[in-house]
Amino acid sequence: MAKIGGTTPGREPFSPQRINTKTGVARDQASFSMASRERKQDALGEGQQPPSPSILIVEDEPLIAAYIKEVLEESGFSVAGVASTGPEAIAVATAEPPDLALVDIKLAGPMDGIEVAQLMHSRFNVRSIFLSGVCDPATMERARAAAPLGFLEKPFRPSQVFNALQRAFGDLLPQVQAGS
Repeated sequence: MAKIGGTTPGREPFSPQRINTKTGVARDQASFSMASRERKQDALGEGQQPPSPSILIVEDEPLIAAYIKEVLEESGFSVAGVASTGPEAIAVATAEPPDLALVDIKLAGPMDGIEVAQLMHSRFNVRSIFLSGVCDPATMERARAAAPLGFLEKPFRPSQVFNALQRAFGDLLPQVQAGS
């Protein structure tokens, strides 16, 4: 998977793992939050639509978090919560695991975003897409170890957020009709 966001000449694309070209989902992690979605689907009555995918936003800058929340809601996603620290994110996921998390790498507090993503994946089987303005080689190497589904380099456009989520969810993403 190629890095999403700004381009940096001479930098190798961010590619944490092989991606299924049909679904856009990591081949070895295609069921990253399917159990959560299946539980939600089982709770529905006949004829009801499945809920939109839920996204946890982990971002310590309030204006950026509000912007991301607005983009997600306008794109048809449900926001599971907004956390500004690692412990807050884990608490939100403990209460109701989201389908996916958008995680800033640099967070205030005792945990950085990479640690948050690793814990979310190991405890709740929730995968992450990283957000960051930091792209130094050491940070990128640590980020790869967390097996993210993508990486958005700040600043990013709403279309880049939507496209990253579309690739992450593959066929689970609600169809957006042209012109609506």
